Amino acid sequence: MRLRLGVPVKALAQELSQLKEDQDVEAFASTLASPFPVIVVKGGLEGMLSSSIVADRQALFEVDGGMMGATMALFPTYYVFMYEYPASLNNLFTYLEKCIFQIADARKLPTSVITFVNALDCNTEN
Repeated sequence: MRLRLGVPVKALAQELSQLKEDQDVEAFASTLASPFPVIVVKGGLEGMLSSSIVADRQALFEVDGGMMGATMALFPTYYVFMYEYPASLNNLFTYLEKCIFQIADARKLPTSVITFVNALDCNTEN
């Protein structure tokens, strides 16, 4: 079975940088113009050697757990530093915030996230 490249995966690719095995994460981080958090992967996505979260021109921490672990680490980095979620990942991060981590605040869920959650509920009842 092949995985389809879904919208969250495509959106996540915008928050991802790949390095060759011999490149240094700290040195790469210092060259980034944007202060916003990104996932930096050493090696390829299929042969990932390591992944790190980089923000504000420095490597913050290395992440275990492949792309899933890196994605789950990227979300709280945005949340903790109070960065606005990137538009491409807003629905995914809002879903994680409200439905997975159950963080309460005054913001309402976007309709697209409500629709997604309702679709999940329908699929679990079958």
